[in-house]
Amino acid sequence: MWLEERVNARMSRQDRLHSDAPPYRWAIIDESVLRRQMGSGECTYKQLARLLEQVDTPDSKVQVMPFSAGLHPLMGGALNLLTLPDGSTVAYEEGNETAHLYEDAEAVKKWRRKYEVLRANSLSLAESAELIRKVMEDHTPCDTPPS
Repeated sequence: MWLEERVNARMSRQDRLHSDAPPYRWAIIDESVLRRQMGSGECTYKQLARLLEQVDTPDSKVQVMPFSAGLHPLMGGALNLLTLPDGSTVAYEEGNETAHLYEDAEAVKKWRRKYEVLRANSLSLAESAELIRKVMEDHTPCDTPPS
């Protein structure tokens, strides 16, 4: 049941991203996310192509934190900074075994600073798109038979 709930939650987030009024998203992903193949090469290619579409649109930005940047304080999981309709911001940290919602302004400020440092050390939007394209070359698109 737990897995089904998580899948349903992720699917509802996808629906929100494709709605008439999608939220504005700025994602920073680690280079390892691009390079670790999950499933077939075709599946990976499709996922990377979908990500590439989102690198620089009016509603989304995607940057890549390259291996060359070294270690960073957000390697242990995911961080979401969410601006609520009332203008307040919360931070949601999620790891492999834990998750925590921070609503206290000082705690959110701490997480925002970490995020800003991460963003500053990430590749630019254009460099991120180029790296995604380069990684895509290692995988077979669905309409191209393997050689």
